Amino acid sequence: MINTPFIPGIYNYCDRWCERCEYINRCHIGSDDKVLQMELKMELAENDEEEQNIIFDHLKNSLSDVKNLIKEQIEISGKSWQEFLKDIEENPYVPPAPTKHQEDLESLALDYGKWVSEWRAKNNSYFQEENMMALMLSSEKNPERLIQEINDAFQVIQYYQFFIGAKIHRMIHGKLEHWEDDDPIQNDWHGSAKISIVAIEKSQKSWLKLSNFFPDLADSILDNLAWLDRVKRGVLKEVPDALGFVRPGFDTNANYPMD
Repeated sequence: MINTPFIPGIYNYCDRWCERCEYINRCHIGSDDKVLQMELKMELAENDEEEQNIIFDHLKNSLSDVKNLIKEQIEISGKSWQEFLKDIEENPYVPPAPTKHQEDLESLALDYGKWVSEWRAKNNSYFQEENMMALMLSSEKNPERLIQEINDAFQVIQYYQFFIGAKIHRMIHGKLEHWEDDDPIQNDWHGSAKISIVAIEKSQKSWLKLSNFFPDLADSILDNLAWLDRVKRGVLKEVPDALGFVRPGFDTNANYPMD
């Protein structure tokens, strides 16, 4: 038995938000020094756009790390990465076409990400210094705590706005291309469906927080909540047992056994 602190496969069905993960030291990817570098860059970011670019770079690097792990497993099996790529090139796989519902669901999820950016731009005046000062004066909450909660809600919404669509894309294509001997629930498309639902629910909670802070925006925020609810119902229609998927570490006891 190999004694290791890492939880096998935990990075496959997480949200890649390493700085907020309680299992960061038990993840092959999250325990990397790159995460510390990202946290420092986030602290030094001067605006939301810069923070978003840092997040995108981190996601891209995380996917690159996953690719390297896959390459290692292929080489362990006795085949080189070049041979693997050559096999794919010579024997291209043509996946089955998605259904109308799948196409509509993916478009709905991807459009949500674009709409969030448009919503922020349209309502930017609400979050200027003058309005924020008025909000702090009218609130019974500690001003620093209030600003922290608002910023946190925005960070969650911003982080997941494109993540949801990406995971639903993976869910749909994973379902279309699955192997017949895959476990009926513990498979990749169920895992992708579940993490998309986790992201949707976290986003919804953050929208509700903003609605409480900015009642004038309640109607438009309600539209955003309804949009996310449509996406969630669409995911559960495609993968009814998505919530039954067990994510390593996250959905098991915190004292996850070592291999």
